[in-house]
Amino acid sequence: MNKNEIIKVNILLVGVLIYLFYNTGFYSDDFIEFITEYNLNIHSLGEFFHIDMKTHHVAIFSVFSSYFHRFWLLLFGDNSFLYFIPKVLISYLAIVLTYKFFRQYLSQHNAMFIAVLFVLFPLHDATNYWYSALKYTMVPAIIMYGFYLINQNRFKLGFFTLTFGSFYGFSSPPYIIGLSFYFLLVKEFKKFFVSLIPTLFYILFYFYITIFSDGPQGRIDSGLNILKLIKQYILQIGTFFDTAVGPSMWLKLFYSISNITLTSLFIGVLLIFTFYKYYKVHEEKRNNKLLLTLILVLALGLGIFSLTSLYPQIAFNLGNRVTIYSSLLLSYLIVFYLLKNKNVATIIFSIFILSVLGISDHWKAWNKTQLEIINNITNNQSLQEFDRTKQLFVSYGQYSKLGSLSHIEFFAQGMTSHIFKLATNKEYKVSTINRRFIKKDDFLVDKKFDIKTKIDDFVYIYDSKENKLITIKKENIQEYINTLPKDNRHWIQLLSKDNFIMKIVLKLMPRLEYAL
Repeated sequence: MNKNEIIKVNILLVGVLIYLFYNTGFYSDDFIEFITEYNLNIHSLGEFFHIDMKTHHVAIFSVFSSYFHRFWLLLFGDNSFLYFIPKVLISYLAIVLTYKFFRQYLSQHNAMFIAVLFVLFPLHDATNYWYSALKYTMVPAIIMYGFYLINQNRFKLGFFTLTFGSFYGFSSPPYIIGLSFYFLLVKEFKKFFVSLIPTLFYILFYFYITIFSDGPQGRIDSGLNILKLIKQYILQIGTFFDTAVGPSMWLKLFYSISNITLTSLFIGVLLIFTFYKYYKVHEEKRNNKLLLTLILVLALGLGIFSLTSLYPQIAFNLGNRVTIYSSLLLSYLIVFYLLKNKNVATIIFSIFILSVLGISDHWKAWNKTQLEIINNITNNQSLQEFDRTKQLFVSYGQYSKLGSLSHIEFFAQGMTSHIFKLATNKEYKVSTINRRFIKKDDFLVDKKFDIKTKIDDFVYIYDSKENKLITIKKENIQEYINTLPKDNRHWIQLLSKDNFIMKIVLKLMPRLEYAL
């Protein structure tokens, strides 16, 4: 591509990103961050850079992204409309930096395609549309650019970039350790050691904070042993194949495309036509060392999640941010092995771009629903008159529905009180109620978190679907709970309990029993 073509590609890319992220707003932890950060009365740079580890949990482990996050919160305040700007900025920078890395090994067309594919991969849409998760895309992009610089013998700038990337987010170690392996394979030992040092600093910092300071606890499972670690890693591998080539991937693509609007479909057709007109097939030279490096990044990433015992690879809901490691390898494999024919390449691009546009429309629609519910809470007279010393529960509105599966969280556990505070500027004793709850004596018990909430003779529930405050006798509450929709967050929940797949998953991860 000549200079004019590169300018046109960048303008087109920015335009598409603006369309994708425009009017996508806030989700989940964003509401907590808005309340805790925006209401901080910051008067100095010292106050801006201060992070209270007791109230900001693991923010210290992603220190640079935390400051980036805080900057935009203070700049835009509660105007959720404007937050598409940092989403566009992060995604554009991530594509450019990823492109620079892969351009060392691939043609311009393929390097650009792999960068766009990786950053906008529909399997990890949470990292694009969820403001609090933008760091998951930016971390690998910064690190890949750092490796690009070191590979160009720009050691000082490369070292600084990798250090910045290491402390930008706690997902950084697998990328740096994995990619540095490439220098070891090509016997460039100076580059190997220079690239590895920043993540060693970060790992020491992580353990210092979690073990020797009064800071937050890390994410490593306190009851971890060798057998449990092996079981968790097997689960990670199994769920990786499910999201990479299995039912989860195909369901995600199908449901995403099925959500596309006519406007997005029209834009998609134009982009497909443009791709077919300008894309050129390039026979790339096989680079087994690079492939092994990307496989190692994935293997280490799966290992990180095995240590936590919390995050299987999943395509739906905000937990899909964990698929960011696998998306790097998948993007490379798709571009290197499947784009050897222009017609096939166009088909792959068509599926990709239509699913990306469709999932964007889904996020926009759910943001609109969220804003309507918040407005209903603000203007509901019954809620305004409600005795806020009493326990209130909220039903419905906990997840968006992407096909038959639950996707974007709203009234999830821990979010409800913050949403009510944002809507009313008042403190409520409020929590979610759903099909996971069971009545035990004078308590409602959340089977997932084993949280018990004491109830009186009457239970007060705000039905967010109908915008009504209802009162139910304690003895009738289980009957009401049984009428609530089941939130299926994975396709295996649609299977019978005695299905052999279900049995294997529960053997590897018993805590998922609550979801059945």
